[in-house]
Amino acid sequence: MDRSLQEHIDKIHKAIEDLSVAEEVFLTLDAHKKTMLAILLLSQEGKSHAEKEAKAYAHDDWVHFSKGLVRAEVDYNKTKRLYECALKAYDGMHLTYKIENQGIQRA
Repeated sequence: MDRSLQEHIDKIHKAIEDLSVAEEVFLTLDAHKKTMLAILLLSQEGKSHAEKEAKAYAHDDWVHFSKGLVRAEVDYNKTKRLYECALKAYDGMHLTYKIENQGIQRA
């Protein structure tokens, strides 16, 4: 196999590893979202559920958690797009390699 193709395959494997880490972080935080909100909701004082919910969403812990969740989701989506670009670039390189080699064999 062509050396540049192998190097690109190695980059794709690295991108897969990065993607799995980013996905794990995002999904772990996303799984804790309801639990975190429930804990904050139960700890709030108020006359109605809506009032307690509004206070829970305004709580510093929720704001901090939400920002972390958004950062994790952005990182996951960015890593996913980079992986998809690397895969498409490899597909293009591989097709070019096949076309060039077929042309050499026919000549």
